[in-house]
Amino acid sequence: MPKVLLYITAKVMWLFLFYNKDFNENRAHVHVGKKDTQTLCKIWLEPTVEIAK
Repeated sequence: MPKVLLYITAKVMWLFLFYNKDFNENRAHVHVGKKDTQTLCKIWLEPTVEIAK
């Protein structure tokens, strides 16, 4: 999965990435999570920015 952004703070590294298998989705989105964890959050980017779940 390609990384869009790696944001590093003093305590946490955040990953912003997308999956190439999300071709069934009709809205642009990005997955966000902390580095070295399995939990990711999906954030819709259009028509407005919102969290999917």
